Parts: sequence; structure tokens; C-alpha cells
Amino acid sequence: MTTRNLLVALLVAEIAIGAFVLKRSSATFSADVPVVNLEKLDPATADAITSLRTKATSGDVADWRNLAEALLGNGYYVAAADCFQEAAALAPNDLHLIYSRGFCLERVGQTERAIQLFEKTATESDTQLATTCWYQIGRCYLRQEDPVQAEEAFRRIPNFPPAAYQLSKLLIRSNRYHDAIEILDAQLEQLPNSLKLLQLRQNAAKAANDEETTRSLRDQEERAVYQLELEYSQRFITMFASRFGLPALLSRAMDLKSAGSIQQRERVLRQALDVIRTNKLWQYRSVLVAMAHVQFGLGNLDEVQQLVSEIRRTSQDGADLLELEGLVHASRGELDAAAKVWKRALDMQPSIGLIPDLLATGTLSEDEVSAYQAKQKSQMGLNAYRSNQIAEARVAFAEATKLDPKNSRAWFYLGETERLVGSLDNARAAYSNCLDLAPGHGRATVALERLPK
Repeated sequence: MTTRNLLVALLVAEIAIGAFVLKRSSATFSADVPVVNLEKLDPATADAITSLRTKATSGDVADWRNLAEALLGNGYYVAAADCFQEAAALAPNDLHLIYSRGFCLERVGQTERAIQLFEKTATESDTQLATTCWYQIGRCYLRQEDPVQAEEAFRRIPNFPPAAYQLSKLLIRSNRYHDAIEILDAQLEQLPNSLKLLQLRQNAAKAANDEETTRSLRDQEERAVYQLELEYSQRFITMFASRFGLPALLSRAMDLKSAGSIQQRERVLRQALDVIRTNKLWQYRSVLVAMAHVQFGLGNLDEVQQLVSEIRRTSQDGADLLELEGLVHASRGELDAAAKVWKRALDMQPSIGLIPDLLATGTLSEDEVSAYQAKQKSQMGLNAYRSNQIAEARVAFAEATKLDPKNSRAWFYLGETERLVGSLDNARAAYSNCLDLAPGHGRATVALERLPK
């Protein structure tokens, strides 16, 4: 081929490629839309996805994005990845499309390709998205059992608590626990009551043969809470799932609980219940319970009872249903009946909010009033204790034991709070009182034995 002919051939090829690129980046693009089995979905969601598929057949980037997000939100990750790829072809500078495709591929185990997409996004995006990408990259390398590359990824975002946690785990596993301790102590300054961080710090102390710190951290672990979100993929998925079909109705109903009228919420819940009842989706028990509360708020007591009966037929009984029954009885002036079912509810599941309603019936004896007030104080104390609010918990447990000296649980936790503030004699007395009432209380026995003689 002559030089001239070669240049012509190259020019033709360049024009062809340019035309292809122009077509791909224009307003619309026709491509094969992935076919998925929608039978597992509720009909409203299935219809929504079917409609989105039709639009995407010759749609623009927004249509492909909407379809991709709907598929992602409902667990069709392979099909969603294909749709994100089509959307990205129409909007090649949209890094969120590239990230979302990587997310889908990671979900189905295609970690190598996912890493490539996350790296591309990380190098071109803002700090927040880049941080998310490097964390995902580190997790992908963990799945590939490549701790060296995982550590490198996590070290790129040292101030991101989940990455600091994962990095510390790797350091402990490779006997670099002193480095892990330094990182974890810095994180605990920001999240001092984090269950995950405290547990990992305990592992590091154990690896360093620091028995005193290990015991102290083990003691604190019971009062810690889940603050550190290590796996937020489900939140990302739910964000898209809640836009379509039945989940969209439920999301709307939840929003109306705080920013709408009870009548608006009732209308949306009724739409959701139509889908649930038609398709016998009884796993959505909470929707029927929510509707029962709405009907109570509207004064429709007969409908509340009908909903309670429906829930019992299609699902399981529970304290929440007894609470509703009690509300109906109390509204009708049937205070003895209300008190009876509320007592059963409290036996099944302690509830601070229900005790005032029970006391307000005026049907309890003086001893019963004191006992339930003690239970209320004890539960308040336990909530404070589990939030590491020791002073508040100590006061609540002390009040509970005064109201009901036979409340063994209040005595035990009063002992715990006294021990934590250094009042060892008071702790010993409280543990002893607990054991007098409940000789088989194992934790009180151990706690009493551990106190200095």
C-alpha cells in the first residue's frame, strides 16, 4: 500500500471512529437492554423497571442511569453494571457512573475490574468520592487476600475511620500491634465509645500482653455502641431501592411521619397495603403495624382491631400488637382490659414509653405502681449505662432500688456503676443484694469475686 493510500485509509478510519464517538456521546443511544427476571419483585417495582427498560432502549444518559440504579437497588448487579457502562459511554466524564459500575462489579466478585474503575475514579474525583474509592479498593484487595496492596490503599486515607480500622487489623495480624495501638488510640479520641474500635484495641492490648488494659477495655466494651460503619454498601443500595415501586411508597410514608399530615400518610400506606395484600407480601408486617397506629390517630378503633387480627393471621404476635390493643381498650374506657394487655406487653418487651400509660389507668395496687416505676427507672438507667453515661445511670439505678428493693437487675447494675466510679464498698453491697434476691445471678457472682478484698 502506498503512503498516500495508507493516509487515506487512516483518515477514513479516524472519521469512522469519530462518527462512532459522536454517536455515543449524543443525546440518545440505542443498545441492547439487559433482560432480567423480575418475578422476585413486587409488581409495582417490576412495572417500574419494565417501564425504565422501555425508555432506555433508545434513551439518553438519564434513562440509562435510572435503569441502572433501579437494577442496582434490587440486586441485579451484572445487568446494572452493563447499564452503567452504557450511561458512561454517553457521559464519559461522569465519575459517579464509573464508580457505580465498579460497585456492581465488586458485588459479583469481579474485583480486578472493579479496582481499575475505582482507581480511575479516585484519581479524577473530589476528596469525598476518592476516599470512598480507596476504601473500596482496599476491601477488594482483602477479598483477593492481598494484604500488602490492601494496606497501601488504606494508608492513602489515614483519617478515614473505617480505613484506620482495617489498617489496624492488618497491622495486628502481622504483629505490628504497637503501630496499630497508635492508630486506634487516635481514632478513639474521636469515637471514644465505638464498639468496633474498642474491640480491636482490646485485641492489640492482648497481643502486647497488656493485661490491665485488656481488662479495662473488656469492661468498657459492654457500654460501647456501634458507631463505626465498616460496610456501607447496603446503604448505597437502599438509596436506589427506595426510589421505585413498593419501597418508594414505604419511603414516602416514612418521610410523611415527620413532614406531613396523618391523612397523607394514611393514603400512602393504603397504596402500599394494596400491593402487600394483593401479592401476600406478609414480610412487610411493619407496614400493617404502622397503618394501625395511623388509624388509631384518626380515631378508627374498629379498623385498628381489624389490622391487629390481620397481622396475627398472617404473621406473628408481639408486644407491639398488645400495645395497640391496650390503646383501643383505654380509648373505650376499658381500663382494666388495657392494663391487662399492657402488663403482658411489658413482660414480653420492656418499654419505657408504655409504663406511664399503664400507670395512668389507675388500676394498679400501690406495690405494683412502685414496681413498674422501678422498672422504668431501671430501663432508663440501662439506656444511659449502655451509652457510657455512668453518672446518670448510677442515679437511675439507685432510684429504682429505692422504689422496688426486690429488683435484682437494678441492684446488679447499681453495683456496676458504683464499681466504675470507684465506690467499691457500695458496689460490694449492691452485688450482695442482687445475689440475695437472685442467688443464681452469674454476673453478680463474678463481679463480687473480682472486687479487691
